[in-house]
Amino acid sequence: MNRNTYILSVEGLNVYYGTFHAVHDVSFNVLPGEIFGLLGPNGAGKTSTLSAIEGLLKPRSGSVIISGYDIREKPLHARAVIGVQLQATSFQPELTVSEILKLYAGVYGVELNKEKLQAILKEIKLEDAAGKKFGQLSGGQQQRVSLAISTMHNPKLVLLDEPTTGLDPQSRRQLWERMESMREQGHAVLLTTHSMEEAEAVCDRAADGRAGGRFAAAADGGVPGFRLVLVGVVFVAGRAGVRRVRGARRGLRRSGRTPDTAGRGRLPRLR
Repeated sequence: MNRNTYILSVEGLNVYYGTFHAVHDVSFNVLPGEIFGLLGPNGAGKTSTLSAIEGLLKPRSGSVIISGYDIREKPLHARAVIGVQLQATSFQPELTVSEILKLYAGVYGVELNKEKLQAILKEIKLEDAAGKKFGQLSGGQQQRVSLAISTMHNPKLVLLDEPTTGLDPQSRRQLWERMESMREQGHAVLLTTHSMEEAEAVCDRAADGRAGGRFAAAADGGVPGFRLVLVGVVFVAGRAGVRRVRGARRGLRRSGRTPDTAGRGRLPRLR
């Protein structure tokens, strides 16, 4: 498949902090209108990979192409088509939800009249909290506001860095629904997570990594010793090649079981 087909193409990415090699030769691609997950424990290099994609870190080697723009050569063009939600929100706690949405609409150059503002509040289920100060919101509500801001300018690609960490099950499911809604609206989503449950629940495809910044090249093939997960139709990439296993995500939907009740560890592991 041509690289121009992908909304995001990462090839041979290597990130260092001094002499520490944080991200090891990572390559993957994200298609328009899909949710792609980077799955791995703390220290796997997920946030460092996202920081390089955002242009916040300069990689030692490798390339990042976003909607046809090289993040090094045309950083402003590349950043204009992405939305970012970081691990922690740090919006002004004394401002109300409406004031924050209006503030960032102005930053993005987005016209936000009363009707559009109400539509956003309804979409994130905070109609009754429009006049509430951001600092008074629960963690899940703050994350929904952050997601709304990250997609306010209608980006082609949305980067979510462990957005559900520390949330209760209900708030987590609400954010999953919001991610599904984003995909249905045509956004591509790159999600980092350490939760297999979350990857099964929302991702179309996911690259499973290990501590030390190594991920499977999940878009186009397998890397020996690492697992390639295509959720919906799950494949496992190991030293013996790639084999089809089962449709985990579709199986959950057919059975009517939610990810919270289906249990953990349903995807097979390499031996």
